[in-house]
Amino acid sequence: MANSNKRDVVAGLAAGGVAVLTYVVCVFLVDLSVLVSLVPALLTGAGVMFLVPGTTFTQRTTMNEQEAAAVKAAHIKLKALQGYAAQIPAQHVVAKGLVADIAEEANRILVAIESDWNKFQAAEPFLNQYLVPIDSWLSRYVLLTTRGIESAKDFIASAERKALPDIKTQLTDLYEKLHINDVAQFLAGSMGGMNFSEIELKTEEPS
Repeated sequence: MANSNKRDVVAGLAAGGVAVLTYVVCVFLVDLSVLVSLVPALLTGAGVMFLVPGTTFTQRTTMNEQEAAAVKAAHIKLKALQGYAAQIPAQHVVAKGLVADIAEEANRILVAIESDWNKFQAAEPFLNQYLVPIDSWLSRYVLLTTRGIESAKDFIASAERKALPDIKTQLTDLYEKLHINDVAQFLAGSMGGMNFSEIELKTEEPS
């Protein structure tokens, strides 16, 4: 969000500068009246705001450098998550399923972030606030389950009863939250202005 705000400020300054320049040209070079010159100046400034990619008013087509780096790092973390389920001993069957589900939820989120321009800015928070701590926690959990450490049994039982389901739930909730704006936009314009031609169903006559 901070990057988007910075781009808005830069775009606003650029738009203001271009508008002032256009106004000066219209008044002093083209010799238009003061009031008439305001029209092209304002239109030109507004045009700049809508042409600068990544602002509140425009749709970006590519990620910026920080977002792309975050996505690249996220794929590395995701690959680690996807490998943990296979490492968990067979007797922890419920845990194996939950860890696999966690990896799948994380993958869904990453795909959404990569695919939708309005989710690019979630790349860094998703990496730093979710994938990094989840990977760190799961790596220790898997280590303890594979080594059969007696003193870790209570931790492992608690993890399988509460921590793993909680992680999965939080990722599922995040996936839903990422799409709040999409749902709102869809509902706001749902079926609006759509005119479908009538479909006639004819009964086939017996031959």
